[in-house]
Amino acid sequence: MSDDLSPTIGRTALELADEAIDFADELRTQAERLETGTTIIDAGVAAPGSFDAGLLLATLRRGGLLAAEIGVGEFGGHTWPVLEATTSHPTLVAENATTQSIDELIVSGPALAGYVDPFAVAVVVVDAPIETEQATTIADTLDVDPDELYLVTISPGSIAWGVDAAADALESSITTLMTLGHSPEELLVEVPIPPTGQGVGDPKQAAEMCCTLGARVFVSVSEEIDQGTLTKLPVGESSPATVTISDERGLGTTVGERDTERLVELFSR
Repeated sequence: MSDDLSPTIGRTALELADEAIDFADELRTQAERLETGTTIIDAGVAAPGSFDAGLLLATLRRGGLLAAEIGVGEFGGHTWPVLEATTSHPTLVAENATTQSIDELIVSGPALAGYVDPFAVAVVVVDAPIETEQATTIADTLDVDPDELYLVTISPGSIAWGVDAAADALESSITTLMTLGHSPEELLVEVPIPPTGQGVGDPKQAAEMCCTLGARVFVSVSEEIDQGTLTKLPVGESSPATVTISDERGLGTTVGERDTERLVELFSR
């Protein structure tokens, strides 16, 4: 953890959770307090959610260290909603977005990364409304009192889930560069948001295709990047379609190419 940002991350996560409650009508979210005291914020399970709820969720899950907005892109002649996001703290973003299976639920967010002051805030991917016993198990795993726990829930295929899934392109690029021995300093992404609806099929596969065929990433590093590193960067194949790296020389080298026509073909009805 960063000593400078640790207190800020916990407070920011709580502020974003409170925002999801205070603006529930606008965000199309729902909140309830379990008998144990745990606060559940439904951003896309029983509640419909929204693009704005997805932006809040994606930011919260990454410790408030993400600046994001919804834009409009052109893919193969089709207009498509895209996530445009940037961070100046890539390593901490990746740390907060790390997932863990708890009681067969996928949990992530600041609380899982250890940021539990003043309250523990986490994101849970579920297919049905979370049960009290499940919330208690998460609290026990995080070593916090149930009444000090906020859980934001989403379901695969929901609008908010799609926005957050698009942001996963950030972590993919960060992890790859760190594995190759480089520390990214600034990172920007543009990712098509996966469509929703029964005709889409597997929502997780849809999100992966949006990333591997349509995502663009720009990253800056302080040290010089050699050609050998560039050839090792995975593009497509569960990674963003293109990656542009700017190093200490100020040069921007792009690896990979988007396949927007294939992306449109996959989701055309």
